[in-house]
Amino acid sequence: MKKSISILIVLLGFSLFSACDKEDFTQPAPTNWQVSESESFNTTMTAIVVLPDNLLKQAQDNDQMAAFMGEECRGKGELVKVGEQRFYFITIKGFSDEQGKIAFKYYNSGNSNMYATEAILTFEPDGDWGSLDNPKILDLKGVK
Repeated sequence: MKKSISILIVLLGFSLFSACDKEDFTQPAPTNWQVSESESFNTTMTAIVVLPDNLLKQAQDNDQMAAFMGEECRGKGELVKVGEQRFYFITIKGFSDEQGKIAFKYYNSGNSNMYATEAILTFEPDGDWGSLDNPKILDLKGVK
């Protein structure tokens, strides 16, 4: 009996330690981001963004990009290809007196990984962030 308990403890300990070695990104289900439809939004701003080089190599046409204020989706990206370049155009909804910060999330359908930025952009009514000539490169990190 003692031998069985000792073996069980050793196996349990081994499984706990081996589980700690892995640092995989989460494997979320494909996104179903819906832009908040609050009728009280009275303004928008536009963001034109691109993926960093390390993610651009893995990009798929059905990947998804969205802008968030907190946990609320404020805009979904529309992929536009110009030659070999891939841009995401995002119309971000908000309020004229709003000063909240916007974060971006990106779902890569090829590797089923989620990536996100910090809350990096202050909402600016009728503002533009990035352009076709000078798009903003997002500093996306894997979500664990």
